[in-house]
Amino acid sequence: NIKMSKCEILDTVNDDQARQHVKAMMSLLEVEVASKALVEAVKQGVNPIVLFDGSLSSIILNQSPRQPSIRGLTIKTLSSLVEEGDVIFIAKRSSNTLYEKGMPDMMLFSFMPMGYSKPHVMKISELYNIPEALLDHLGLTSKLKVITIFYVKLAHRSPLLKFEVPGVISESEAYEVISRIKEVSPAGYPVPLFAAHNSVKLSSMTLRRALSLMGIRILSGREVLREVSL
Repeated sequence: NIKMSKCEILDTVNDDQARQHVKAMMSLLEVEVASKALVEAVKQGVNPIVLFDGSLSSIILNQSPRQPSIRGLTIKTLSSLVEEGDVIFIAKRSSNTLYEKGMPDMMLFSFMPMGYSKPHVMKISELYNIPEALLDHLGLTSKLKVITIFYVKLAHRSPLLKFEVPGVISESEAYEVISRIKEVSPAGYPVPLFAAHNSVKLSSMTLRRALSLMGIRILSGREVLREVSL
């Protein structure tokens, strides 16, 4: 829970561990919120596509050094989510070289006009170099162990986006996914992701208040200089 997470952050021995723990908690909260939103949408008779900002790896590879069980809970929730609804991971950056050996996919398709690349199916174990035994231990379902990847430009002069769809889908199914996403992307980028990104931004004042509530005091520039001079 959040209270326990707060204590773990305060007890963390270094900044790197605190950062890893926060990332793991963020992944868990993101998946849980998406899962609850899907349940509510289905109750209202809506069949939505659940969009995640970033690649699948940004969710399943985050590991907390303070509480390793967080990743297992994240994957368990995500596994249920992909079985119950349509889930798409959309990334603006990628270092994959799936289509042309030695050339990053993003570079290969950077000058592509509006359209999409041929879908490419990959095993998670091969894509992220993770042993199958570890994936089984983490509880990944068969649908999460394989993803279909393709690159998309939703409009002329729009950014190149990498789509990751859990499971195996055909090119016609990929086209259907793109068509649905395009409906909410007038400028070539999904408005729901843009809105979500802006809504979670914190001002420096809000961040200071949040840290203060957690008992973390931020030194002012003058206080830092005083400590250095001493």
